[in-house]
Amino acid sequence: MNKKSILYIFLVLVVLSAALGVVSASEDITESTQEVLSVEESYIVEDEVLSVSNEESYIVEDNVLSMSDEQNEVFNESNEEILSLSSDESVGLENNLLSLSNDDGTLGLWESVWTTSNGCDYVQLSNGFTGFCAQRQGTDPTTNTQYITEQQYILTHDYTGARVDNKLRLAIFHYAENPLFQEKIRISNVGLGSFSRTQMLIWYLSHYDHLTPYYMNYLQKDPITYNAYNDIINRVNNGEWIDEEGITVYEGNKKITYEFLAFKSPSTYQKLIGYKRTETEIITSYEIQKVTKTPEVLLNDQVTFELIYKNTGDGKINNAYIVEDRWDDGLVYDSFIDENNIWVHSINNENKHVWTLKQELPSHQSQSLKVIFNTTKVGTFTNYITSEDKTAENKTTVYSYHPDLSVKKITLNPVVLVGDQTSFDIVVTNTGDCDLRNVTVVEQIPEGLAYADYKGDGWDKKGNTFYYNNILGVGQSANFTIIFNTNKRGNFTNVVVAKSNETDSKTAENTTEVLKPGMEVTKKSLTPNVKVGEQTLFL
Repeated sequence: MNKKSILYIFLVLVVLSAALGVVSASEDITESTQEVLSVEESYIVEDEVLSVSNEESYIVEDNVLSMSDEQNEVFNESNEEILSLSSDESVGLENNLLSLSNDDGTLGLWESVWTTSNGCDYVQLSNGFTGFCAQRQGTDPTTNTQYITEQQYILTHDYTGARVDNKLRLAIFHYAENPLFQEKIRISNVGLGSFSRTQMLIWYLSHYDHLTPYYMNYLQKDPITYNAYNDIINRVNNGEWIDEEGITVYEGNKKITYEFLAFKSPSTYQKLIGYKRTETEIITSYEIQKVTKTPEVLLNDQVTFELIYKNTGDGKINNAYIVEDRWDDGLVYDSFIDENNIWVHSINNENKHVWTLKQELPSHQSQSLKVIFNTTKVGTFTNYITSEDKTAENKTTVYSYHPDLSVKKITLNPVVLVGDQTSFDIVVTNTGDCDLRNVTVVEQIPEGLAYADYKGDGWDKKGNTFYYNNILGVGQSANFTIIFNTNKRGNFTNVVVAKSNETDSKTAENTTEVLKPGMEVTKKSLTPNVKVGEQTLFL
């Protein structure tokens, strides 16, 4: 009988056993849209889940699903071929496919691998993983020992039964690549011979730490491993967790990935925790920008540029820097603004300003600062920055405007009586060659006059200051009327001071005369001499 016939018979027997309920497992078979036959772990075959184990290894709660030695040879012969059935050899399984490999061709669960080296620590496996013995009392692997890939929850403490897979992943991630932990040491009563510090650490996390303080006292004799053990315990207590799929970290321009698998031997009664470390060089990419915050300014004003460094790659960038390379004549460097205090300023050997970022710049993030220049000429000027082989530039235009304004104060009623009101009309005119912004007028009110009211469109009053709400164009005027009460006699000069963002202050004044009202009374007798009882007249 050839091997293919044996294989078909075996599969038919397994399927018939599953249908008749002959094969049982540690978990109940649940019927829904799928039928599941579970022996600790399961092979999913589309609508049915079939679990197959090797006679010498897969014992789960005393339930054993096994193959005969003859059948087992079908799996292990020659190049240890992986078993799979093509669709035309499905033996009536209606397109169900038994496959041990992932769709992408990478190693999946419940696949066979073999050791390529002897010993129990840093065991080299045929799938490229490196393994450590997770069971202190199991048999050490030898070359060409078969292992089956498993889920990592099978990695439990030898005494408590608690899962230790996260502890072991943390131990490998933080210490397995450290040369100190690759050194072999001997700890009294812990194994016969010398083992790497990493292996010792794994055994203490999965076996010996339950036997305290006896074995912990031995561990203290090697402070390096002892401190590492306490470090892993603290990390676990603080909630640090590495997923079973693995972890990816970035170191400089390198992307480092750790993959993890558990391995179970069908012959040595040993479990391994295995990892594969892959390192990928990351090509960093970034861009720099220079943004003009003040694209148009007046002569002698300052112009501000924002310098931006952006990480456009997937890795972190250290020592990101920007050089203020050159600028056109008409601009003079003045200063810089580092609002978040994240840049270090220096002058290089070419006497150029350099800003270096203090911390690493994460992927797809940016940082910036501002530089300020004085303007000395009229025209359009370009400023250039560089970083390694990259250059950025931007321009600003300086205009030769001559802003100016005039202010007049006109007394509308120059002579009034005490108690009457007097009014002044204030007129502000743009006499320059550019628009004026934020025009203000300040009233200096003399004693004898008391503010009463004002009238004027587009003006607001706060205290003694009047604000014009619009832009005052070239040749335009804006006016308002201010009204005062008079409270004593005299000549009173009222002064106003007007200015804008673009001009100096200008002053205007005017005077009003306040008179005191007067009256003279004269009484004249028309009949200076009369007798008693007669009438007398007065004018």
